[in-house]
Amino acid sequence: MIKAEVIVDGDWLKIGNRSIRMNQYLDWVVLLDGVAEKQFRLLEDAIKHCLEQKYDWSVIPAHVNFMATDEDGMACGWLVEPHIVGNAWRNQSHLSAFFNLTKRQNPFRGDWKDSLEKRPDYLEPVLKGGA
Repeated sequence: MIKAEVIVDGDWLKIGNRSIRMNQYLDWVVLLDGVAEKQFRLLEDAIKHCLEQKYDWSVIPAHVNFMATDEDGMACGWLVEPHIVGNAWRNQSHLSAFFNLTKRQNPFRGDWKDSLEKRPDYLEPVLKGGA
C-alpha cells in the first residue's frame, strides 16, 4: 500500500515531498506516475470533491446545514435552507444565521447568488493544512 500525506496550502497541493498547483491537472499524472491506478483514481476523486466544495466544512459547526454568502461577502450558516431576499440570504422561520465567516475568512469568491451549498453527506477524506 502506498501512503502519502496530502496537504492543501492555498492554491498548492502537497503530496509527500512534492508540490503542484491545484489547477495543473496534468501534473497530477506526472507526479503520481508510480502510483497504482486504483490509488490514483481515489486521490483524483478526493481532490475533485475538495475543489467542488464552496466552503471548508471541516471548520463549520456540525449543526449548520447550509452555507451562503451575502452580497457583502459575509458567509452565513443556516439550520434550514435560506433564500435570497434583497441582497442577502434569509429564511422566514430562522431570521438570523447561526454561524458567520467574515469576507476575509470566506473561501467563496464567485457570484454570491450562486453561493448556497448544503452540507455534504460525505466529508472524508480530511486533508491536512488549509488555505
